[in-house]
Amino acid sequence: ESLAEAARSGEASALAVIDNFADQVCIGLASIVYALDPELIVVGGGVATVADLLIPCLNSKLQNHVYGSNVRELPRVVGAQLGEHAAAIGAALLA
Repeated sequence: ESLAEAARSGEASALAVIDNFADQVCIGLASIVYALDPELIVVGGGVATVADLLIPCLNSKLQNHVYGSNVRELPRVVGAQLGEHAAAIGAALLA
């Protein structure tokens, strides 16, 4: 929470942490793009609390991690509508 608050207030070091995290996540998302070629990637769970900070970074950085991004349409990355509770709600629905 303190990281998110600091980033939202514009603190440079907190924004750098979010930026670095987005780069690391995009490495994984690139693998998903290569394997499945999705039109949309939904990100949920604990990162939903910083979705307002993270999702724009993911959408802008994904092109840096996917080969041929200049000649292919990349999937749009969005936050889960159920936020950090998406996994728990999904598990409850399965039960």
